Amino acid sequence: MKRLFAVVLLAILASGCENFYVVQYPGGGHSHSAGSFCDDTEPYYEPAEEYFVYEDHLGYYEGECGVWYVGHGHWEEWCNWQDTCGWEFVDEWYY
Repeated sequence: MKRLFAVVLLAILASGCENFYVVQYPGGGHSHSAGSFCDDTEPYYEPAEEYFVYEDHLGYYEGECGVWYVGHGHWEEWCNWQDTCGWEFVDEWYY
């Protein structure tokens, strides 16, 4: 039983954006379920200096990118694509 618990815990931790939860019902019943949860919070507390919305050639939304000034001449670009989970780092530069 301990080995099964360890395997399930490892699978949960390794699943990335997928999460696993147990629903406990009154009367002692329960169910196991896997769901999808993405943390779409922006990478920094302050809003980006500017945002760009990207669409495909037909005008369908593909995602958005933001450019953040992080200090001392350091800028970063992060994107939140429609088919991925959360914001991903794209580029950085210094002015």
